[in-house]
Amino acid sequence: MGDLAVRSHYDELSAAYDRDRNHRFFAQGIERYLAALAPRPGRVLEVGCGTGGYLAELRRRGVEAFGVDYSPRMCESARAKLAALGLDGEALVRCADVEESTGFDEPFDSIVLMDCWEFLPHPERAMATVHAALVPGGRLALFTPNQTFRLPLTALELLRIKKLRPAFMFRNSSVRRVLALSAGRFRLLERGTMFLGLESWFVFERIDG
Repeated sequence: MGDLAVRSHYDELSAAYDRDRNHRFFAQGIERYLAALAPRPGRVLEVGCGTGGYLAELRRRGVEAFGVDYSPRMCESARAKLAALGLDGEALVRCADVEESTGFDEPFDSIVLMDCWEFLPHPERAMATVHAALVPGGRLALFTPNQTFRLPLTALELLRIKKLRPAFMFRNSSVRRVLALSAGRFRLLERGTMFLGLESWFVFERIDG
């Protein structure tokens, strides 16, 4: 089961989340996001969709995207954002714990773990969940803070330059741990960093062991 303190934190943060967003970083993020899903994203599930910013942008660009989040209030905001675009937010966004379920029955061609990996108490369960939810050969993109930059990230949060979050479980975010937990279920296609190295990203392909 996910961390209840994290869910409570994001419930409280949901109202101000979009207002405080760094739009320049968001623009960079969506381009990296789309590149990770290339060349054919198909049906996409975003795990940790938050208030639906990336989800709405994907839908605007014609991507068949769905979202799931652990925070009920974040899910409400994401549904409202999609409804404002004339979409059925209730059908497109589910509130669920990815360590147990995606909240959807249908398989997906691509799944994105967007800045939620670092909060998972049992990330191995999340890996099993997303593996089962992907079609054979499906793509997994994982975005998480770069463990190497733990001190600068903490400083940016204290200075309110970066949004405050609960303490990262940085052990989850180390390259070694990500690769170890993906072994046997996924093959690494590429990895890199963004936002001046503060964020790490990984792109995997589902394999059947």
